[in-house]
Amino acid sequence: MTPRRTLALWLALLAGLAGFAAPRLEVGSNITNLMPAGTEGTLAAISRHLTETELSRTMVLTLAADELPLALDAAAALAGELRAHPQVAWVRSGVDADQMQAFYELYFPRRGHFISEDPSAIAALLSDAGLRARAQAARRELLSPLGALSKRILPEDPLGLFPRILLRLRGAEPDLRLVDDRFVSRDGGSAVLLLGTRASAFDGAAQAAFLADLAARFDALAASRGGGLRLESSGANRFAVAAEQSIRGDVQLISLLAIVGVFLLFHAFFRSLPALLLAALPVVSGLVVATASGLLVFGRLDGLTLGFGAALIGVVIDYPIFYLTHLGLAGARATPAQTGRAVRAPIALGALTTMGSFAGLGFTQFPGFREIAFVAVVGAGTAMAVTLFLLPRVTPQRARVPRLAQRVAPWLGNAVLGALRFRLAIGAVVFALAAASLALVPQLRWVDDLSKLWRMDPALVAEDQRVRERVSQLDTGRFVIALAPDREAALDLAEQVRARLERAASAGALDGVRSLHSFLWSRELQQANRAALLAAPELGPRVERIFSEAGFKPGSTAPFAAWLAEDAPPPLSFDDLMASPLADAVRPFLLQLGSDMAGITYLEGIRDVDAVRAAVADLPTVHYFEQRAFLDAIYREFRTTTVAQIFVGNLLVVALLIARYRRLRPALGAYLPSLLVGLCLLGMFALTGTETNLLHAISLVMVTGMGVDYGVFVIDTARSRKAMGATLLAVLLCCSTTVFTLGALALSRHPALAAIGVTTGLGLLLAFLFAPLALLIAGETAPAGVAEAPAEPGLGASA
Repeated sequence: MTPRRTLALWLALLAGLAGFAAPRLEVGSNITNLMPAGTEGTLAAISRHLTETELSRTMVLTLAADELPLALDAAAALAGELRAHPQVAWVRSGVDADQMQAFYELYFPRRGHFISEDPSAIAALLSDAGLRARAQAARRELLSPLGALSKRILPEDPLGLFPRILLRLRGAEPDLRLVDDRFVSRDGGSAVLLLGTRASAFDGAAQAAFLADLAARFDALAASRGGGLRLESSGANRFAVAAEQSIRGDVQLISLLAIVGVFLLFHAFFRSLPALLLAALPVVSGLVVATASGLLVFGRLDGLTLGFGAALIGVVIDYPIFYLTHLGLAGARATPAQTGRAVRAPIALGALTTMGSFAGLGFTQFPGFREIAFVAVVGAGTAMAVTLFLLPRVTPQRARVPRLAQRVAPWLGNAVLGALRFRLAIGAVVFALAAASLALVPQLRWVDDLSKLWRMDPALVAEDQRVRERVSQLDTGRFVIALAPDREAALDLAEQVRARLERAASAGALDGVRSLHSFLWSRELQQANRAALLAAPELGPRVERIFSEAGFKPGSTAPFAAWLAEDAPPPLSFDDLMASPLADAVRPFLLQLGSDMAGITYLEGIRDVDAVRAAVADLPTVHYFEQRAFLDAIYREFRTTTVAQIFVGNLLVVALLIARYRRLRPALGAYLPSLLVGLCLLGMFALTGTETNLLHAISLVMVTGMGVDYGVFVIDTARSRKAMGATLLAVLLCCSTTVFTLGALALSRHPALAAIGVTTGLGLLLAFLFAPLALLIAGETAPAGVAEAPAEPGLGASA
């Protein structure tokens, strides 16, 4: 096949892969990708599942106006529009007639199932003394503001069981006031809407479209009412969308700066558009193949992965630069095919060490880092293959030798080889630098706070806090979760949790709890209540007698006696609640988490975390869950694991180098400069007080991998002064392109991307400066005037 046809076929394949990837590419910041996967039932798995439940899909909206009735009217209108919105699963604006009717239909026939949480105490309530106290309370209720309701239900419910159920249900609602049955903020200044979205909070495209539509609908609503309305909202989706938009902007800026930087470098040293296009071919191939492959394997790629994808430009462009530089400086007798064969060993070894450095991330529990490992390995492997097997076929036979390159290459070669005369002085400086860095490493300030990896808009954070303070005192990031294999078991376990936590609240450890117990008791508890009610001797006649003695009309409680004789409806179930208008209120309390059911108990005003933990510590499948602290601990563990993986990966790299050179000294010569770079970076972070995080540690993988590349390139040209100059020029260009691309990452507003940029950009500058140390360690010299090996034009003989 001709070179032109080969190139056309490859470009057609890339175009097809790009066409596949482009419409599926989303620049998101899905927090679950930065969470450990874990196995079912573990806290890691629970944390991941929680991000996809009703908890993360819920939004709170507050509408304020100069007068509360105006805000309530606008909230009602907006709620009506949102109920018909395809992206809205449910909306609650207050307690409406349907809910009140549902309360009545579900609980009034079952009022005997919900008498007391302690069935053994029911006998005292139904004793003559208990009934006399109840009769006096009923007389007072008739004179209260709720007298009309009491009068209507008293014949069937003289014991006041249904009002007690309503009171308990009201305690499960958010800390909101009710005005005309509409939700109003705790301070009374805003109308409140609660809603749940159908899409995950981290579905960037769906949530961005919904939030834009919500803003447009509110603007139209405010305009129709003459302005003056103010909308504020709280929800995980707002942070996810803001982060996605910010990341997209950063990635676009980084890509633009990388392209401009690479273009300027090529213009300065090659002054050839074909050379630039040739260098771009492996880079574009690596990015397109890696992105398309990543989408096929993972379904989507995270913003952090795409940030690394942009950084990959600076990694894989090393291979075509090394090839083109040696071709351009090799002389007229060197052909592209000969140069390709000559550079094959160092490029292949350099790519393999880089791929090996990243491959370790693929064995972590973090999906986001698995994505990074996959994209890096596939991208580097593709770029290497295109450089070694496609570029020599499509490169013009005569390469232009740029004037600047002709001047710089010999100077670099002479300077480095000449410096070898001062081996002892250089060795002493390097030893001192390594010792100082090693001494500083224990002073590193490791920060494992996940929230600090991404930049949060301060205005958005402040608005979210204001809304939450208006609505509830609940800390949604801290709760107790009870795991069980089915709903009934989860309900039973959640009841045990509630009882223990309420005792802890009585002791002052927290202000209170909210759980599904306010709506639903276990089947066994409901049946025990009904049995205790029927076990009370002569209950109907005694109620009639005692209420008559208290002044009630004789026969007024006859419907109650008839109700006792009827067959009771079955115990209330969770399915009954989910099929009613109460479904929206109970969803957050019982969640499907993988194969388990989870009962969630929300906590108010935690004062003593240790006491809360201790209250449930002996229940094996019950966990006090503080998501932020949990994730911070996970990241701390993973960060230390990553450092250990770097050590193990480096051992593998050394093994590869020994296998390549078959001697220890050149293998160490190629490897040790990259190790020195890592030590110096950590020492500099410690000296400057830089808050070092997980992304700094992961970026060391890239730095050490590319640093080894530079060492390999230098070792493989150690016996030719001319080839050494070409290699050092190539390394300078490789380093410069990487600094351009990854230096741009350092400008990112997001600490995660900035950490990558600072570590890799600064690290590769050091890697270039330390690369010639490979010769000192390997014990190689290159006297002036040594000719190149004829069999390998463009590259000196291998060490």
